[in-house]
Amino acid sequence: SSLPLVLILHPAHQNPDLSGAFAMPRLCVRFSLHLRVGVMSETSQATTKLGLWSCAVVFLAMVAFAFGKMKELEQELVRSNAIENAAQFSAAIREFRTIYTNEVVKNVKQHGIEVTHDYREKEGAIPLPATLSMLLGNRLASQGGGKTRLYSEYPFPWRIEERGPLSAQDRETIVSLSADPDTPVFMFDMLSEHPTIRFSTADLMRDACVNCHNTHPLTPKNDWKTGDVRGVVEVSLPLDTVIARTRESFSAVWLLVGSVTFVVFGIMAYLGASIVQRSRVLIDRERALDDQAKLRALAEFELERSEAHRSFILDSANEAIVAMNPDGKITEFNQGAQNIFGHSRDVAIGSRVVDLLVPENNKQAHNSGVARLLGSGDQSVRGQYLEVSALRADGSEVLVQVSIAVAKNEGEVSFIASMHDITERKAQEAKLRDALETAEKNRHDLEAFNHFSVDRELRMVTLKEEINELLEADGKGPKYVVGDEAEDTSSSGGSF
Repeated sequence: SSLPLVLILHPAHQNPDLSGAFAMPRLCVRFSLHLRVGVMSETSQATTKLGLWSCAVVFLAMVAFAFGKMKELEQELVRSNAIENAAQFSAAIREFRTIYTNEVVKNVKQHGIEVTHDYREKEGAIPLPATLSMLLGNRLASQGGGKTRLYSEYPFPWRIEERGPLSAQDRETIVSLSADPDTPVFMFDMLSEHPTIRFSTADLMRDACVNCHNTHPLTPKNDWKTGDVRGVVEVSLPLDTVIARTRESFSAVWLLVGSVTFVVFGIMAYLGASIVQRSRVLIDRERALDDQAKLRALAEFELERSEAHRSFILDSANEAIVAMNPDGKITEFNQGAQNIFGHSRDVAIGSRVVDLLVPENNKQAHNSGVARLLGSGDQSVRGQYLEVSALRADGSEVLVQVSIAVAKNEGEVSFIASMHDITERKAQEAKLRDALETAEKNRHDLEAFNHFSVDRELRMVTLKEEINELLEADGKGPKYVVGDEAEDTSSSGGSF
């Protein structure tokens, strides 16, 4: 039972006819409401371990959530940079076409210069704005593996030969931009070998182009008005460079988060081990208080000579209890002592403690200690907890924790020892110390790794700056982008 009820019988009178039984007993009821140490120890350790595991699981879940969010942020940054780059590229092509139309085509027509799609075949002719814009766009985009397209539902005959039939995706894009010309249409192809963005904008009919399109002999539509959606300008750009720059920007963040994760986890492991150790210390203290209470109860029994009281205390004790008189002979040897040392009670009673339980190498120290207790009244071991080796019946030794109480009754002294087998606990403490040492070593190693990683990153930055300086000294442009410039480039997405 975890809540033992202790009944102490104090005899007021004895009846010889009842052979020593109590005729008129005075009943004193004492409730011991402390929890049994064994149950408390298991519960406390289980609760501590559960708490530590819960903290570890919650921490790992938070780390996983953080890594997932960072991955989402990285992908979103790739998408936003790609859209921004494609929008800038498309805007540049559109602006070039506008300038070419207004500043070049409009003027050269007044001087009789022909503006046509087949300008290469006609001497003195120049290309149409759409033709030259697509030529410029393809030249620029091809440097990074991209391309530009111009397609429409109403193409001139030569455009049909150049582009071929429209795909279903092309038709959907035309419908979308016709409904909302101001909103670009874009899509990502992330599954191919080279991820790509397709960025499409509406090609609006300009005022300078309306008359030409409506009066051209091969026009497929002759009722164009300014602002009509003439077609679609599509820019296809690879994302390899954007992805590489984004990942390079995030590499330091990933390294920092990973390092912090390892450091925090190591600290948690170290603190967890410390908490377990402190928990065991508290359990030992509670056990010690429990032992003291039982020893006091047993001492009362020795003083009052109450057989009923003594039997109950001994039967309820989980630990080994051994009583010794001043001659060193055993006067009590409970079931716990029989379980630990392997001697029966009949063998132990009357035997000398030094002969039965003390190993050979400890006998002199044992005899000296008993002599000090009897002779000089040395109180240094009373109420203290000693860890000593004791001898079993099979000749092996067991490590026990001993607490000694002294009982006196009419000048007769008895020594009562309460003992616990702490062999297993010591083995667990040794494992815990090894775990703490390993955790501490891992923490130092991780700190050294962090220092090395950060130092390497700084050296790489310095090396890139030195290479840029050498190239500039040689009249060349810098090869690497470092420092604040790298951040500006990453955030703006660059230009074509």
